[in-house]
Amino acid sequence: MRTHTLAAALTIFLALIVLGGYVVATSQAVIAKVSVFYLPYRVDLSRPPKWGIYAIIVPPRGHKPGDINPDTILLENTLAPTSTSSSRIWFTAKFDPHAVIDIILAKITYHDFVYQGKYTISLEISGEFKDGTPFEGTGKIVATISEWPSPSWN
Repeated sequence: MRTHTLAAALTIFLALIVLGGYVVATSQAVIAKVSVFYLPYRVDLSRPPKWGIYAIIVPPRGHKPGDINPDTILLENTLAPTSTSSSRIWFTAKFDPHAVIDIILAKITYHDFVYQGKYTISLEISGEFKDGTPFEGTGKIVATISEWPSPSWN
């Protein structure tokens, strides 16, 4: 009798673990994937662009650019845009070029040194739609270092 009771208790325990895992797995929010493009596509890190770096965000089907909550947008989960705008097709977020370059340099620095050359960097944009649905997307930007260091960019 004890063996049957132990087997029944073990079966119930395993069922709770499986069902509990299922409930936890299904309660997580679905993250929508957006397409992201950066302008300018190529950036010389020794001569940052004067006007900013723009992320062009194209939402997935079922969402419009106007559905994006601009207050939630972050580049690499740290940098908020300085300004935003939307059209019928895409959403644009403008970022401070010096702050974006700092993020890029953090990605390509090796043992406190950055080599001259050309780098293709992936930068992630995240945020939420106005209905609370989170989104994320990754775009690429080509960074070159033609001369280093440049004392004139401050």
